[in-house]
Amino acid sequence: MNTKRTFRELALDIGRRSPCKIQVGAVLSDRKGRVISWGWNHYDDAHKSTVHAEEYAFKRANPDRIKTGGITLTVAGSHCNNHTSVYSRPCIGRCLKLVLKHKIKIIEYTTREGGWEKITVSSIK
Repeated sequence: MNTKRTFRELALDIGRRSPCKIQVGAVLSDRKGRVISWGWNHYDDAHKSTVHAEEYAFKRANPDRIKTGGITLTVAGSHCNNHTSVYSRPCIGRCLKLVLKHKIKIIEYTTREGGWEKITVSSIK
């Protein structure tokens, strides 16, 4: 892995692994700037539903590293055909539950306009 890449660039690149029309990548990083885990959205084995990038990143992560605290979740999404940005804030259902369960403090995600938003979990409503 190229250590010169930002977590935002890494999330965008990882999202391109997705076979879905909307490609989403997620990166979990610690306060020391190290990658803990990453994931991308994909279909489950039965092709009945989609596994969200955030879910896959948490599934792949070493639980002991998440417990250290100070974890940031970076999520990036784009269209597969032209790679234009999509709104990629974690969903309130499945993904936000994981964020709260693992006590993630900061989330950053792409906007429709191609920018980034950064929020603290305590400000999520």
